[in-house]
Amino acid sequence: MAIPKNKKWKGMFKGNYLGSLWASWNIDLEKSLGRIVLSDRLLRVSSALGLVQKFIRTNASATDEWWGLVSGSKMLNTGTTSITTTWAADNTSGFAGVDTPLDMEIHESVNGEQRLFVAMNDDIAVLNTTATVNTWDVNWGSTIPSTPIPVVSPVLAHRPIARLQRLLVIANKVSGIPKIDTIDKDDVVSLGRLTFDAEFTVRLAITTSNRFWFALQHDTDGDAKIIEWDGFSLTYNNEYNLSGSFPLTGFVVRDIPYFITEKGIIFKYNGGGFEEVQNFNLEEERFIFATGIDSEATIKAHGAFIEGDIVYLNVGIPLMLKTTDADALREGTRKARSGIWIYNTKTGNLYHHMGIGQYASAGTDVDYGHGYLDSPGAVIKATVSADKILIASASIYDGGTRWLTSPVNGIYRMVENSLQSSNQGRSRGYFITTYIPIAEVDAMWQALWVKFKRFVNSGNRIIVKWRVRDPLNNASAQDPNGNINPLFNSEGTWVNTTSFTAKVPTGVAVGDEVEILTGDNGGCSFNISTLSATPDNTTSITVTIDEAAPTSSTDKFLCRFDNWTSETAISSTTIGNKRIPFTGSTRSNQGEFMQLKIEMRGFEVEIDEMIPVIKSLTNPKQG
Repeated sequence: MAIPKNKKWKGMFKGNYLGSLWASWNIDLEKSLGRIVLSDRLLRVSSALGLVQKFIRTNASATDEWWGLVSGSKMLNTGTTSITTTWAADNTSGFAGVDTPLDMEIHESVNGEQRLFVAMNDDIAVLNTTATVNTWDVNWGSTIPSTPIPVVSPVLAHRPIARLQRLLVIANKVSGIPKIDTIDKDDVVSLGRLTFDAEFTVRLAITTSNRFWFALQHDTDGDAKIIEWDGFSLTYNNEYNLSGSFPLTGFVVRDIPYFITEKGIIFKYNGGGFEEVQNFNLEEERFIFATGIDSEATIKAHGAFIEGDIVYLNVGIPLMLKTTDADALREGTRKARSGIWIYNTKTGNLYHHMGIGQYASAGTDVDYGHGYLDSPGAVIKATVSADKILIASASIYDGGTRWLTSPVNGIYRMVENSLQSSNQGRSRGYFITTYIPIAEVDAMWQALWVKFKRFVNSGNRIIVKWRVRDPLNNASAQDPNGNINPLFNSEGTWVNTTSFTAKVPTGVAVGDEVEILTGDNGGCSFNISTLSATPDNTTSITVTIDEAAPTSSTDKFLCRFDNWTSETAISSTTIGNKRIPFTGSTRSNQGEFMQLKIEMRGFEVEIDEMIPVIKSLTNPKQG
């Protein structure tokens, strides 16, 4: 019984048994087909300028440079073609008037350079016009066209703008009626080219080769709609319903549109409508993505980037139900974590790919990403030193007096996991298998054979963890507010690299695992070696872990306890397979199923397959 079957890793899917992956953190299924690989990591290259919600490269200022849109606040730019250089707030002449940008797009050229259109609630700003050469005209929409574009009423949190060939569309709302205005190649404006019912708001606009696709959110809890329009017909061509009221993001793969709603469902156009093709499986845990444009647990409008069949998604997972109270720890998703996800439209795989955290200096492993974000932003790929790499933006919690404090926004670049110089690419990740069933009613799980790529660094590790019971659950576990805490979340305070204090939920025991979700040492998992007292939800006790954390800290952080038993790590650089016995030192290894958590640390850690070894205790074929 090899895991995975036929060397095809599959996941994540609904329930506990489908596919081979139940959960993941910092992994890659695309780099080496047939293997599960520790992913590259993200390095913060700029911070504290605002959360970028769209990137674009243009020469509209007479300089070929990258621009970043901080929604409702300001524009950023680089002054160079390098996207990983120092970013700064825009100071192009007229910039002060571009103070509430909501979306941007390139449309036509003048003076030998492109024009950058920026949609705001009160106007349309244009960088580089006939009258304002390579500078801003901040009220272009209300003064230049022969038909002025009216002010949005009521104001929009996001005002989509998109271009198909030489036609630009801009979402609007006039006296509460959602509309689509157009600007053609000659700057002729057509107001209300499309009009929709008052209960809708235009949330997204994307294009295929010959169609606009508008995603309308339903403001009164009905189904969202997708509008198909060819750009010239008197009215739109078709409309389609989606399950969910809020389309969060949309993208196009091989000229086929996809959309994701707040339910976490990924829909694909099938020629006659939209069908579900994948799912973040939030609803099975009774959660949805947040629906606000500026929310934390969501996917932003430009939080998707496509490369061939692969979609990169910048995702804020609802790891916590309440985000304004550091003591409200009772609810959240169990399987998923925030960060960059990959959706492979060919295989159907959907999994966590890269964490986003505080890492900003090679060799200083403050963390390996945060499972909970203050807010996700945009994601793209851009050429850096002849290599196209992932670029993302996000706001994370650095921690401090409480775990839910000190948000810091930043722009991140991918660093290859193979880079050992100054430990640039060193990382940690894990995957959790689906429940492994057996033909027997009950069995003794004895060992696990692991086949893997021989280590390229003596610091590499593979750590096998296992359980034969469902995830940790205790009806007496509570958060500091007295609410039932089924996920065993807690706020911890680092004392040193091997211990922290926390109000540990009732039911946690020595031998369990603690996963650090935010702050210093985020993305790490440790085995509990000692508890200074019996956990009772309310008394702060000292938790000692069985190894030193990478970063010495006294900050607070969010963590989660679970019932994983950890075995001795694989560390040899001279072997490519090893049998790991299940010791059962702290709990029984007897059960009706098994679930494995495999942690990978270091550089270029790759796993081929795993083979569990069992001893039958009851055979259903026997009398």
